[in-house]
Amino acid sequence: MNLFSYHDHKDIQGLVLFGYAHAPFAKYLLLEFNDPAGTKNWLNDVADNITRKSKVFDVERDVFNIAFTYDGFKKLGLPAKVLEQFDHEFVEGIDTDHRNRVLGDVGSNAPQHWRWGGRHNDSIDGVLCVFARNEAELEEDISKLKDQLGKVGVRVIEELDALTLPDHKEHFGFRDGISEPILAGTVKHKSSSKTANVVRLGEFVLGFENEYNEINTSPILLQSEDKTDVLPYRETYKDFGRNGSYMVFRQLKQDVPAFWKYMEKQTSDTEEMIKLASKMVGRWPSGAPMTSYPDGDPDTDLDGDQLDGFGYRVDDLDGHKCPIGSHLRRSNPRDALKDTDDADESNMLVNRHRILRRGRVYGKPSSATMDPTELKNNPEIEETGLHFICFNGNLATQFEFVQHSWLNRSTFQGLYNSPDPLMDPREDKDFAVEGCPVSKRYRNIPQFVHTVGGAYFFMPGIRAIKYLANV
Repeated sequence: MNLFSYHDHKDIQGLVLFGYAHAPFAKYLLLEFNDPAGTKNWLNDVADNITRKSKVFDVERDVFNIAFTYDGFKKLGLPAKVLEQFDHEFVEGIDTDHRNRVLGDVGSNAPQHWRWGGRHNDSIDGVLCVFARNEAELEEDISKLKDQLGKVGVRVIEELDALTLPDHKEHFGFRDGISEPILAGTVKHKSSSKTANVVRLGEFVLGFENEYNEINTSPILLQSEDKTDVLPYRETYKDFGRNGSYMVFRQLKQDVPAFWKYMEKQTSDTEEMIKLASKMVGRWPSGAPMTSYPDGDPDTDLDGDQLDGFGYRVDDLDGHKCPIGSHLRRSNPRDALKDTDDADESNMLVNRHRILRRGRVYGKPSSATMDPTELKNNPEIEETGLHFICFNGNLATQFEFVQHSWLNRSTFQGLYNSPDPLMDPREDKDFAVEGCPVSKRYRNIPQFVHTVGGAYFFMPGIRAIKYLANV
């Protein structure tokens, strides 16, 4: 079943399913719970004000969502028999020796260099994600929330600012947030003519069927153990995890001048510089797909299907238009996985590893126009980057799989020494631009993106928060 019931609709926190485009300013507060009893009292008071699954912006309410780490749940007294049922990736956390290798958190990306998160920094118990329509409103909301938190013994470890750039661009100058899964059974699914991008709700929200026709493991407890009788039912049990989702949060610093100077060094003019950068990204700066527009950026407003309703297998299986090793083709291979000769099967396999991205950029760009020549030459005003946030029903088969098997793999789809040109931390990596009869290889690509913080969270349903507040 993929359709929401009335109770599910009221239970899912809004950020899981919507990016709050109507609220372009945001701040993330990383929290430490020093008074569990006080924290639970606060959760009980605010639970009904947490933003739900709704696109409607209520001007009378703060727009905020909250997620917890394993340590946070443990501090608040979630029973051990419930805690042990979470996926072990969440239990272990983002910083383990094995996971560092899987995610590419090595070298300068290693957690010992991070500003927050991991074993070397203060333990994080939760994150409060706050959104507003303007800066003044955001600061007013933050001030009120911090005052509430201070009174119940919650320490704000870090305040991470976020914003939305014009045309929804990220700091390298490319339009972002285009290729998102369409959730089966939703209004968007019913109105879309493209079925390859439709993914079952259970890939992202616990309690629903996923692409394997299964329901992901979820922490459950006996009916008698839910004294307040607020949790959703799952057969004869109570389901703490239903309507919740695993949340990945990573702060990624972008070296914008280095990115564009590398492109300039490899090419003869501005047009070729932008084309090479687009080959590495997998789209033109406007967001137009290279498979549909191989010769240049149309720089026109394209609709949803023109931006995202394309495949690679028929028109570009060999990567002559959009290189196989480009960032976007690696992160979503669509119908062109070489593990199969069938486009539908490829789409099915890819959809088992999709993620829902909900991140925001941070820092003011050095160019208001996002023109590459200005981004390359203008001195940086402040550090810029991305607060990468994504939601998953299973951390191992979604975020970690994509990061390890598609982005960081240097032999992805038959390539050689060619991990993701944007995200991989190695500085001796190559990037191949396929051609006929000759391909071109760019060597010694420096690191453009640096991980400076990260943690795994779980964003529970509202009823689970109410249970947690009274456990």
